[in-house]
Amino acid sequence: MASAEELKKLNVARRICKAQLTMFGKFIENLDLDDGLSSTEINQLVERFNKLDTIFDKFEAAQSELELHATDLDEEVNERAEFEDRFYGLKADGKDLLDKFSKADRSAKVSNANESMPPSPLAGVKLPVISLPTFSGDYKDWLGFRDTYVSLIHNNHSLNQIQKFHYLRASLQGVASQVLETLEFTDNNYDVAWTTLSERYNNT
Repeated sequence: MASAEELKKLNVARRICKAQLTMFGKFIENLDLDDGLSSTEINQLVERFNKLDTIFDKFEAAQSELELHATDLDEEVNERAEFEDRFYGLKADGKDLLDKFSKADRSAKVSNANESMPPSPLAGVKLPVISLPTFSGDYKDWLGFRDTYVSLIHNNHSLNQIQKFHYLRASLQGVASQVLETLEFTDNNYDVAWTTLSERYNNT
């Protein structure tokens, strides 16, 4: 049986997780979506969104312990349900915003580039959409991912370092995403991230 002091610490940990989730919700509510988002706001949204799963994991750890030692299990189950409903709702809202504004940003760049280019002989021909490549850490998929990513993102001079870092993290899944999870999301760390990933998977 957990001591009173241990239960107190678990309750505090749970309250912190709930407070952090509330702060994320307020951040979204305070965004002026009608005027679009600045690059700073988008970067903040990315950082806050990426921390949501960590908040959930900490809540899960504290909540599971509290449920094991609960005198009123129904109350604890309601606590979990309330948090999870709030969490998944806000995570969906955050993902919708990221999808919306990253697409708008890409569209604006394409539009500006097209204005300065002469008409293409392929104008009017519908070409297939090139999707952002993904990589989950399987070595046999690395070369294909690397070449496509370098062509679309890494060598794209219209993107700044923080945008490239965002696309890189969005492209990685599973084990591959864990390679970069300790790196702070900054301009300077993009080159560090790409070098770290390349050195690991280029290792024949």
